[in-house]
Amino acid sequence: MDIKSEGKTLLENYEELHEQLIKIPENRELTYTEETKEGVIVGFPRFKNPKYQWSKDLLVELRDYLQNIWNFFNKYSYWFDSTLIPLLDINERRISKKSIIFLLEDDV
Repeated sequence: MDIKSEGKTLLENYEELHEQLIKIPENRELTYTEETKEGVIVGFPRFKNPKYQWSKDLLVELRDYLQNIWNFFNKYSYWFDSTLIPLLDINERRISKKSIIFLLEDDV
């Protein structure tokens, strides 16, 4: 495959995955508290159940998709933006607040 067809496939897969992922926050109950710090009101939205319980199939699909993006950039990019590494690296998903998976499943 060439860069255009691989890119097109990634975008098509994104559309399908996006439809499922966008529902995650909608299906989680939020609580909201406010505190005043140094005269400024700061809001703290939090999910009632802090850890999201993934469907294994959806988590595998997202993990594979992130790996495909990683592979695409690795193959076609002369310069790999280091800020993408924690975003896409599936090994960082449980530790890095920069990880897409961490942001979806944790209480942030």
